[in-house]
Amino acid sequence: MKHFLSLLATASIGILSVQAEEPRPCDKGVCPAPPAPCPLPPPPKITYVEKTITMYRPELKPHDVKDTVDQLYLHPETCKEKYLVPELVPVPQTKKVCIPKLVPHQVEREVCYNRTVAETVIDCNGCPRTLLKIVPDVKKVVQTIFDVEMIEQEVPITTYGLKVEEKERAVAHLIGEVKPMDIIRRSYSLELVPYQVKVKVPVCETPAPPPRELDSQSR
Repeated sequence: MKHFLSLLATASIGILSVQAEEPRPCDKGVCPAPPAPCPLPPPPKITYVEKTITMYRPELKPHDVKDTVDQLYLHPETCKEKYLVPELVPVPQTKKVCIPKLVPHQVEREVCYNRTVAETVIDCNGCPRTLLKIVPDVKKVVQTIFDVEMIEQEVPITTYGLKVEEKERAVAHLIGEVKPMDIIRRSYSLELVPYQVKVKVPVCETPAPPPRELDSQSR
Protein backbone atom coordinates (compact mmCIF):
# COMPACT_ATOMS: atom_id res chain seq x y z
CA MET A 1 0.00 0.00 0.00
CA LYS A 2 2.78 2.40 0.84
CA HIS A 3 4.54 1.39 -2.36
CA PHE A 4 1.40 2.25 -4.47
CA LEU A 5 1.06 5.68 -2.81
CA SER A 6 4.67 6.50 -3.49
CA LEU A 7 4.24 5.66 -7.18
CA LEU A 8 1.12 7.88 -7.45
CA ALA A 9 2.91 10.84 -5.84
CA THR A 10 5.86 10.47 -8.21
CA ALA A 11 3.58 10.43 -11.30
CA SER A 12 1.68 13.59 -10.21
CA ILE A 13 4.95 15.49 -9.63
CA GLY A 14 6.11 14.55 -13.19
CA ILE A 15 2.91 15.80 -14.81
CA LEU A 16 3.14 19.14 -12.97
CA SER A 17 6.75 19.61 -14.06
CA VAL A 18 5.82 18.94 -17.75
CA GLN A 19 2.97 21.46 -17.59
CA ALA A 20 5.28 24.05 -16.05
CA GLU A 21 7.75 23.71 -18.91
CA GLU A 22 5.15 24.27 -21.79
CA PRO A 23 4.91 28.02 -22.87
CA ARG A 24 1.56 29.83 -22.61
CA PRO A 25 -0.01 31.35 -25.70
CA CYS A 26 -0.21 34.94 -24.46
CA ASP A 27 3.12 35.38 -22.74
CA LYS A 28 3.76 38.51 -24.89
CA GLY A 29 0.84 40.49 -23.53
CA VAL A 30 -2.67 41.46 -24.78
CA CYS A 31 -3.07 42.01 -28.60
CA PRO A 32 -4.27 45.52 -29.55
CA ALA A 33 -7.91 45.87 -30.76
CA PRO A 34 -8.37 46.26 -34.59
CA PRO A 35 -9.21 49.77 -35.78
CA ALA A 36 -12.89 50.57 -36.38
CA PRO A 37 -14.00 50.57 -40.09
CA CYS A 38 -14.52 53.89 -41.84
CA PRO A 39 -18.16 54.90 -41.98
CA LEU A 40 -19.74 54.57 -45.46
CA PRO A 41 -20.96 57.78 -47.08
CA PRO A 42 -24.74 58.07 -47.25
CA PRO A 43 -26.22 57.21 -50.68
CA PRO A 44 -26.93 60.23 -52.87
CA LYS A 45 -30.45 61.48 -52.85
CA ILE A 46 -32.08 61.43 -56.29
CA THR A 47 -34.67 64.02 -57.11
CA TYR A 48 -36.57 64.56 -60.39
CA VAL A 49 -36.73 67.99 -61.92
CA GLU A 50 -39.24 68.82 -64.67
CA LYS A 51 -37.62 70.34 -67.76
CA THR A 52 -38.87 71.36 -71.17
CA ILE A 53 -36.86 70.02 -74.10
CA THR A 54 -37.18 70.58 -77.83
CA MET A 55 -37.58 67.54 -80.08
CA TYR A 56 -38.03 67.18 -83.85
CA ARG A 57 -40.39 64.98 -85.84
CA PRO A 58 -40.35 64.47 -89.65
CA GLU A 59 -43.33 65.72 -91.61
CA LEU A 60 -44.19 65.70 -95.32
CA LYS A 61 -45.08 69.17 -96.50
CA PRO A 62 -46.52 69.82 -99.96
CA HIS A 63 -45.46 72.73 -102.08
CA ASP A 64 -46.12 73.79 -105.66
CA VAL A 65 -43.25 73.85 -108.13
CA LYS A 66 -43.33 75.47 -111.56
CA ASP A 67 -41.96 73.23 -114.28
CA THR A 68 -41.84 73.02 -118.07
CA VAL A 69 -42.64 69.75 -119.81
CA ASP A 70 -42.84 68.67 -123.45
CA GLN A 71 -46.46 68.23 -124.55
CA LEU A 72 -47.41 66.25 -127.66
CA TYR A 73 -50.13 67.89 -129.78
CA LEU A 74 -51.85 65.88 -132.55
CA HIS A 75 -53.58 67.54 -135.50
CA PRO A 76 -55.06 65.85 -138.60
CA GLU A 77 -53.59 66.44 -142.02
CA THR A 78 -55.15 65.20 -145.27
CA CYS A 79 -52.96 63.66 -147.95
CA LYS A 80 -53.48 61.50 -151.02
CA GLU A 81 -52.51 57.87 -151.00
CA LYS A 82 -52.21 55.43 -153.88
CA TYR A 83 -53.53 51.93 -153.45
CA LEU A 84 -54.08 48.90 -155.68
CA VAL A 85 -57.55 47.49 -156.31
CA PRO A 86 -57.83 43.95 -157.76
CA GLU A 87 -60.70 43.44 -160.22
CA LEU A 88 -62.04 40.41 -162.10
CA VAL A 89 -62.22 41.06 -165.83
CA PRO A 90 -64.20 38.65 -168.10
CA VAL A 91 -62.19 37.12 -170.94
CA PRO A 92 -64.21 35.41 -173.75
CA GLN A 93 -62.65 32.21 -175.12
CA THR A 94 -63.57 29.13 -177.15
CA LYS A 95 -62.88 25.65 -176.01
CA LYS A 96 -63.07 22.31 -177.80
CA VAL A 97 -65.19 19.82 -175.95
CA CYS A 98 -66.40 16.33 -176.70
CA ILE A 99 -70.19 16.09 -176.75
CA PRO A 100 -71.87 12.67 -176.62
CA LYS A 101 -74.45 12.05 -179.36
CA LEU A 102 -76.91 9.17 -179.77
CA VAL A 103 -76.82 7.68 -183.26
CA PRO A 104 -79.76 5.30 -184.09
CA HIS A 105 -79.49 2.22 -186.28
CA GLN A 106 -81.68 -0.83 -186.86
CA VAL A 107 -80.79 -4.42 -186.17
CA GLU A 108 -82.68 -7.65 -186.80
CA ARG A 109 -82.91 -10.10 -183.97
CA GLU A 110 -84.61 -13.41 -183.36
CA VAL A 111 -86.98 -13.34 -180.46
CA CYS A 112 -88.44 -16.39 -178.73
CA TYR A 113 -92.09 -16.17 -177.81
CA ASN A 114 -95.04 -18.41 -177.04
CA ARG A 115 -98.08 -18.58 -179.27
CA THR A 116 -101.43 -20.19 -178.63
CA VAL A 117 -102.65 -22.86 -181.07
CA ALA A 118 -106.25 -24.21 -181.19
CA GLU A 119 -106.49 -27.95 -181.73
CA THR A 120 -109.73 -29.94 -182.12
CA VAL A 121 -109.84 -33.34 -180.46
CA ILE A 122 -112.59 -35.94 -179.95
CA ASP A 123 -113.21 -36.96 -176.39
CA CYS A 124 -114.27 -40.38 -175.13
CA ASN A 125 -117.93 -39.71 -175.82
CA GLY A 126 -117.19 -39.09 -179.45
CA CYS A 127 -117.77 -35.36 -179.16
CA PRO A 128 -115.32 -32.92 -180.74
CA ARG A 129 -113.59 -30.49 -178.36
CA THR A 130 -111.26 -27.57 -179.02
CA LEU A 131 -108.13 -27.36 -176.90
CA LEU A 132 -105.74 -24.43 -176.69
CA LYS A 133 -102.05 -25.23 -176.60
CA ILE A 134 -99.09 -22.93 -175.99
CA VAL A 135 -96.40 -23.59 -178.52
CA PRO A 136 -92.95 -21.91 -178.40
CA ASP A 137 -91.92 -20.18 -181.59
CA VAL A 138 -89.15 -17.91 -182.94
CA LYS A 139 -89.70 -14.80 -184.98
CA LYS A 140 -87.48 -12.11 -186.42
CA VAL A 141 -87.86 -8.57 -185.02
CA VAL A 142 -86.29 -5.36 -186.25
CA GLN A 143 -85.15 -3.15 -183.33
CA THR A 144 -83.76 0.36 -183.25
CA ILE A 145 -80.75 0.82 -180.94
CA PHE A 146 -78.69 3.91 -180.19
CA ASP A 147 -74.95 4.07 -180.11
CA VAL A 148 -73.04 6.83 -178.27
CA GLU A 149 -70.64 8.74 -180.43
CA MET A 150 -68.36 11.54 -179.21
CA ILE A 151 -68.44 14.61 -181.40
CA GLU A 152 -65.77 17.31 -180.99
CA GLN A 153 -67.25 20.77 -180.95
CA GLU A 154 -66.09 24.30 -180.08
CA VAL A 155 -68.16 26.06 -177.48
CA PRO A 156 -67.78 29.64 -176.19
CA ILE A 157 -66.76 29.97 -172.54
CA THR A 158 -66.06 32.95 -170.33
CA THR A 159 -63.04 33.05 -168.02
CA TYR A 160 -62.04 35.78 -165.62
CA GLY A 161 -58.64 37.34 -165.30
CA LEU A 162 -57.28 39.35 -162.37
CA LYS A 163 -56.53 42.95 -163.17
CA VAL A 164 -54.89 45.31 -160.68
CA GLU A 165 -55.85 48.95 -161.00
CA GLU A 166 -54.10 51.80 -159.22
CA LYS A 167 -56.35 54.36 -157.55
CA GLU A 168 -55.99 57.35 -155.26
CA ARG A 169 -57.83 58.20 -152.10
CA ALA A 170 -57.70 60.92 -149.44
CA VAL A 171 -56.35 59.74 -146.10
CA ALA A 172 -56.20 61.76 -142.88
CA HIS A 173 -53.01 61.31 -140.87
CA LEU A 174 -52.36 62.51 -137.34
CA ILE A 175 -49.25 64.65 -137.22
CA GLY A 176 -47.56 65.01 -133.85
CA GLU A 177 -45.88 68.19 -132.70
CA VAL A 178 -43.99 68.64 -129.45
CA LYS A 179 -44.34 72.01 -127.72
CA PRO A 180 -43.17 73.16 -124.30
CA MET A 181 -45.88 73.67 -121.70
CA ASP A 182 -45.66 75.30 -118.29
CA ILE A 183 -47.26 73.34 -115.49
CA ILE A 184 -47.47 73.52 -111.72
CA ARG A 185 -46.82 70.21 -110.07
CA ARG A 186 -47.24 69.23 -106.46
CA SER A 187 -44.04 68.17 -104.74
CA TYR A 188 -43.43 66.87 -101.23
CA SER A 189 -40.42 67.36 -99.01
CA LEU A 190 -39.49 65.94 -95.65
CA GLU A 191 -38.97 68.58 -92.97
CA LEU A 192 -38.12 68.39 -89.29
CA VAL A 193 -40.71 70.22 -87.21
CA PRO A 194 -39.74 71.19 -83.62
CA TYR A 195 -42.10 70.59 -80.72
CA GLN A 196 -41.82 71.01 -76.92
CA VAL A 197 -41.96 68.08 -74.52
CA LYS A 198 -41.88 68.16 -70.73
CA VAL A 199 -39.76 65.42 -69.15
CA LYS A 200 -38.53 64.65 -65.67
CA VAL A 201 -34.77 64.55 -65.32
CA PRO A 202 -33.11 62.81 -62.34
CA VAL A 203 -30.72 65.05 -60.37
CA CYS A 204 -28.33 63.75 -57.69
CA GLU A 205 -27.90 65.96 -54.66
CA THR A 206 -24.34 65.86 -53.35
CA PRO A 207 -24.34 65.61 -49.51
CA ALA A 208 -22.45 68.31 -47.64
CA PRO A 209 -19.05 67.14 -46.33
CA PRO A 210 -18.87 66.57 -42.55
CA PRO A 211 -17.23 69.39 -40.53
CA ARG A 212 -13.58 68.87 -39.76
CA GLU A 213 -12.27 68.96 -36.20
CA LEU A 214 -9.66 71.57 -35.55
CA ASP A 215 -6.28 70.23 -34.45
CA SER A 216 -5.02 71.06 -31.07
CA GLN A 217 -2.11 72.96 -32.61
CA SER A 218 -4.42 75.23 -34.64
CA ARG A 219 -6.22 76.08 -31.44
